[in-house]
Amino acid sequence: MIDDDNEDFFIMKDLLKNKEDRKYTIDWVTNYEEGLQIVLKDRHDVYIIDYSLGAYTGIDLINNVTEIGCDKPLIILTGQNDPFVENKAMDAGATDYLIKSEITARSIETTIRYSIANARHKKEMQKLNEELENKVIQRTQSLENILSELQLSRTELQAAVKKEIKLNEMKSNFISTVSHEFRTPLTSILSSLYLVSQYCQKNDIENHTKHINRITGSVNYLTDLLNDMLSINILEEKKQSLHPEICNVNSFMNELQLDIKPFIKKNKILYLIILVKLKCFKTKRS
Repeated sequence: MIDDDNEDFFIMKDLLKNKEDRKYTIDWVTNYEEGLQIVLKDRHDVYIIDYSLGAYTGIDLINNVTEIGCDKPLIILTGQNDPFVENKAMDAGATDYLIKSEITARSIETTIRYSIANARHKKEMQKLNEELENKVIQRTQSLENILSELQLSRTELQAAVKKEIKLNEMKSNFISTVSHEFRTPLTSILSSLYLVSQYCQKNDIENHTKHINRITGSVNYLTDLLNDMLSINILEEKKQSLHPEICNVNSFMNELQLDIKPFIKKNKILYLIILVKLKCFKTKRS
């Protein structure tokens, strides 16, 4: 009890004594400063605070301790029935409001029991609200993670679709190019076969040989084209493995020039990129 009138304290003590079902222990301080310190120590179940505390009021005390975080029931005790004071006390955080002239043993006990139960219920509700807020935060975070993953999946899917479209375009262009490359030598083969048959009948050996060579060249060209396609397919399927060898660079370039010379057409430039790893050796001077 925080009250500057000792008579109020003895009256309250007398009202709460001799209870068969409940025993009350009352501590008493007489001013605002002591009341503030005793409330902050949080050693009691309920605090009964007089409205008049010298230079301060009980409402001032309630405002201070509730701002600090006091969650115990705070009951305002006043000598006058003033609705303004009552409303102000309740707005500050008071659990109940009692008028000294109307207090009875039953009313004060009921108020105390109600205030303690209400404070306990309020604390439980606050705990439930905090748990609910934490769950909401966790669920929100989970949803944000899911949305982020969906966005990432969507981006990856879009990239995959674009890649697939580009790949299909490249395949279409490749098929078109290969079809053209096959069609030309096949046409040449068919026409040469017809001419060969004609020159055979005329016993024209020179032209006969000429078109036979033409057919042979076209067949070789188709064979090389098929080999190139097969090499590309092996590389795409990663079936080809590298086998590094030590070689003479000059000899290698000469052989390579001879190999690619038949494929170089007139007025065409062939760009060839060769990756060579050079290994230098230090020699001792005599």
